[in-house]
Amino acid sequence: MGDYGKLYRTYTKEMCEKMKELVHYADIITPNLTELCTLIDAPYPENGASIEELKEMCGKLAKRGPKHIVVTGIHFNQTQIANFIYNKGEDFQIVMVDRIGGDRSGTGDVIAAIIAGMYLNGHSLYESVKKAADYVSKCIRYCEENEVPSYWGLCFEMFMKDLTEEA
Repeated sequence: MGDYGKLYRTYTKEMCEKMKELVHYADIITPNLTELCTLIDAPYPENGASIEELKEMCGKLAKRGPKHIVVTGIHFNQTQIANFIYNKGEDFQIVMVDRIGGDRSGTGDVIAAIIAGMYLNGHSLYESVKKAADYVSKCIRYCEENEVPSYWGLCFEMFMKDLTEEA
């Protein structure tokens, strides 16, 4: 839907409204901070969101349907990325990974796919998010070490076998 407080140019108001309607049917949703703010009609926190703010925003979204919310790719500080896990009626969890290089298109999609696949195969949400975050970090590290242009997105194909092996 968007990044850094701005929706993508291709994302229309009508599409946003439809996404807000679809949230009602979701069990798990994996928005980044921009998408979370958009879904609850909240202003984007330019200086980041605190744990309390994340809990409050996720609580508002959870009232619309999803039991589990994973806010992905939060720039926690200069060296770390956080993934905030909200489970309705439970305490929150955080999965941290090292920040490697810049942003790459497709990372959110890969993270969402891994979370869904692992969760549907009986892993806890925390284990699913941890696996997804570690996997994407490995892929980004590969891209950085091999000077893959960022506009190529995330190179993940060569590591897909890692997703079928138990950690």
